[in-house]
Amino acid sequence: MAQTFKYILTRFCLRSGQLTLPQSMLELFPSSGTVTAVDSEGDREYELSFPGPRIVSGLTAFFEDHQLRVNDEIHFQPLEDGRYSFTAVPRSRKPGVSRESAGSEGVTDLLAALCQSGSAMSEAEIRATYPEIPEDFDLAGALARDERFTFAEGRWQGVESVRGAVLASEGSPERPRVARVTPYPKGVMFPGDVALNSEQETDELSLQSRLREVLEEFGYSVKALAQGQQFLVQADLGRRQYQAFVHLLLPDEPLDWAALLSRRREAGTRYLTVIGEMKDLERLHAPAGLAHASLWSWAGLERALQLSQMIPLNPLDLEPFLERDGLLQTGIELLERSVTRKIEERRAFSTLLSRLAALKAPALFLLEDVMDVDLPRDQLLKSLEYLEFAPFHLVSRVDSGEFFLRGPVPDALLQISEYALSLRGHLPSRRGEFLHTVEGGG
Repeated sequence: MAQTFKYILTRFCLRSGQLTLPQSMLELFPSSGTVTAVDSEGDREYELSFPGPRIVSGLTAFFEDHQLRVNDEIHFQPLEDGRYSFTAVPRSRKPGVSRESAGSEGVTDLLAALCQSGSAMSEAEIRATYPEIPEDFDLAGALARDERFTFAEGRWQGVESVRGAVLASEGSPERPRVARVTPYPKGVMFPGDVALNSEQETDELSLQSRLREVLEEFGYSVKALAQGQQFLVQADLGRRQYQAFVHLLLPDEPLDWAALLSRRREAGTRYLTVIGEMKDLERLHAPAGLAHASLWSWAGLERALQLSQMIPLNPLDLEPFLERDGLLQTGIELLERSVTRKIEERRAFSTLLSRLAALKAPALFLLEDVMDVDLPRDQLLKSLEYLEFAPFHLVSRVDSGEFFLRGPVPDALLQISEYALSLRGHLPSRRGEFLHTVEGGG
């Protein structure tokens, strides 16, 4: 039986109708052409194409047919006839508050569930988690009237959750002492359940492999620690390095913050990060803040991989998200805005080259001749300055607001391409230099 692959959807996937494949799935689909996907539930077929590396396009109708949302899953597997079977697997929807039930049983159930979750969320995050809440429902008022909740730093959280997190972080003697029992593996206690235990261990190993693969994709080196779910992640940035202690949070796993902080101190790392599913991380906002830890979701990592296909991301780009922002909803949006700015700069540069290419070179031109409604004047001047110097030497400034186009733009780009390829062929091999240094030092 063919292997089944799981893919977690992000907001970008749903907007674009595309999947961005991780490294482990690159061999699953062809790199070009088209294939047919079959809906395993309704036998409807969809034509998939591959517009770029890792990109699988053509799934907009499939997403709409199943009304899929962020963090829902699709499972797919290759069929013997060359087609692919696609199955929509929505995550369980949390109960919401209808207009009819607002203010009575519905809001009571919602507040009870929110209090029990231990999550610290803003009103916007609560509404995103419970999308059935009517827009005109006074959610802030309901939370303010409920003595079980407190409001701090823009987020609502259960009073007991805050008190418990503070006591845990301080090691307060008022905290009840609880006997801890370390269980034997299930296969030892209950031999009949060995197969189930093996399946769980396989899932854990799969997550560990996925974590290592994703982080190495960004340029980190990853070392698994003895605890299995914990990793020492290092960024080598030449004259500067930093390390992060990473804990892989398994689904529905309770997190022992005291033990985690102790191991982080032993490792001596600058950053502490917990990586897991979005739904499991939502309840950890308050204790993570007290522990100065960041929370990275799998959906956030996947989105970062997608963005890195447009603008390469490295450990220096991601350091702010280890330090404070995390990769939950707000952190993902910050990363998206950062990459979008760079893409806009690239787009502006391309627009300028298109305008210059329309001129008959060599030619004198004014700044107004290449102005674009979407291109700010200061950005235009900055781009023209780039084109004045190496390796372009495409324009030169004649006077204030007047420039000279030295030659046709297509020819200039071809020359730059040839120069870049020639330079690339003469660059020293980093691996070779490193080996030579080691041999010389011996």
